[in-house]
Amino acid sequence: MANRLFSPNQQYSDTTGLPYAGGSLTFYASGTSTPLATYSNRALSIANTNPVVLDSAGRAGDIFLQNLAYKVVLADVNANVI
Repeated sequence: MANRLFSPNQQYSDTTGLPYAGGSLTFYASGTSTPLATYSNRALSIANTNPVVLDSAGRAGDIFLQNLAYKVVLADVNANVI
């Protein structure tokens, strides 16, 4: 069974409200540095890139997760971890 990451097409922004345009979400197995796949559809048949790059509005699009424990790392366009 697939799980959706947050609400559909959530916007990621800084404390002043500016979107993290060009930032990224990187997905790992919880408690590790082992990359873990995410998908753009509920059937888990279309893999996303890892990291998922945020668009100009700070959105990642649809992200569906396997039924596993994930660690998600948000970074800005300069790869600074938020």
